[in-house]
Amino acid sequence: MSDAATRLEGPLLFLRRTLDVGLNEAVEVRGGDGRPRLGRVAAIDETHLTIELLETSAGLALQQTAVRFLGEPIYFGLGPGILGRVFNGIGEAIDGGPPVPVKKTLRIEGLPINPV
Repeated sequence: MSDAATRLEGPLLFLRRTLDVGLNEAVEVRGGDGRPRLGRVAAIDETHLTIELLETSAGLALQQTAVRFLGEPIYFGLGPGILGRVFNGIGEAIDGGPPVPVKKTLRIEGLPINPV
């Protein structure tokens, strides 16, 4: 989807709603540099979608932004050796350590908090 971006504020990209997508659905955003950036659908209303970019928005321009909805949420791999590690916003280890062996995957947004 291109030509739908209406505003970019820090890590938030606002789009005209032209498709039915799900909350927390994974999104690939590409700017004029062609570099893919991962994000998620953070809010939906009748006319707009709000995309939260989990990587830098530096270099994005509204006129050159293309968005592709991936049809599923973002997952994070869990396994032994994860404690004490440092990860970026999309779950990649950034501390120079070895890859974490994945034993289980969970949705990155987690479960809702029970207000009671």
